Amino acid sequence: MNKLYSGKALIPNKQIIIENTNYCGAQCIMCPRDKVRYKWEHMEMNLFKKAFDEAVEAGISSLTIGGFGDCFMDPRLEDKLAYAKKQCPKIKVLSSNTCHLIKGKNLKLLSDYIDTFKISMYGMSKSVYEKVHGGALKFEEVMENINNVIALPVGRRPYLIMQYLVLPENSNELKKWKECWESKVD
Repeated sequence: MNKLYSGKALIPNKQIIIENTNYCGAQCIMCPRDKVRYKWEHMEMNLFKKAFDEAVEAGISSLTIGGFGDCFMDPRLEDKLAYAKKQCPKIKVLSSNTCHLIKGKNLKLLSDYIDTFKISMYGMSKSVYEKVHGGALKFEEVMENINNVIALPVGRRPYLIMQYLVLPENSNELKKWKECWESKVD
């Protein structure tokens, strides 16, 4: 719970998480996203600015963009990230994502605005990956996108974290996953 000091809210961990959209192309078997009843939408720019500005006033130093949704599905993502960096140039921006939309313009957005990028990838074979992630995610496309992120030049590539949630459906691929990614990401 926030404490008041001189009329300002203090944020102990200096981080704000803004879910800019709740749209997602995946249908991950472990995700409770579809059980939550709310309207599917992208956050309006004015609401983003208000939330961000209030958080800056409270002393944040990092912004996590995303949540249950895939932040890259928001058509105004670049505007929101550009606003955040303009208002608070030293802010660290983090995002967690499946990487299925990280190509073309989105790859540039990633390298221009995201400081830390956590990639959720829960399988090392087409059948397991697509069973766990479901939806529009295709194993070969995601692998290509991840490798394109890894290939970004030093100074343009965000700090990369790979995430693997062990499930009954994918536990047999953990060793192969570690062997593939451990030496390639941060």
